[in-house]
Amino acid sequence: MLKIKLVQKLIIQHRALSKTITWRLVASILTISIVYLLTHNLILALSVIGIEFITKMILYYFHEKSWSYNNRPKKGSQLRSFIKTVTWRILASLDTFVILFIILKEPILASSGAGLEVIAKSIAYYIHERIWDDFRLEKVRE
Repeated sequence: MLKIKLVQKLIIQHRALSKTITWRLVASILTISIVYLLTHNLILALSVIGIEFITKMILYYFHEKSWSYNNRPKKGSQLRSFIKTVTWRILASLDTFVILFIILKEPILASSGAGLEVIAKSIAYYIHERIWDDFRLEKVRE
């Protein structure tokens, strides 16, 4: 029980970094699936992830940190999770479109990939946000 409390405390102390890592893992799996679905080329899908892993980690970290300085809408609320989902999805989909366009040199495929990503990752991100709300400091102290 002491180990669980210690792990929870470490996660909370490094919340933005922990959320960045867990989201990047989920998102990378979705990106590989989408790019592979469009191109049927696993090497290409993995190369997109290699670039995206770096760009999106940086973008997500700063997105998360900027939200940590703001308490509107109220932290832990469904509205906040929804707005964070929308703002992140806009930023992340633009990043995906640029990466796909540079690699594929096909605007239709790049747009299709970014469009599929909007749907799949919006749902996944919202679920990720709601799960992370269970790791709030106030809940761990109980």
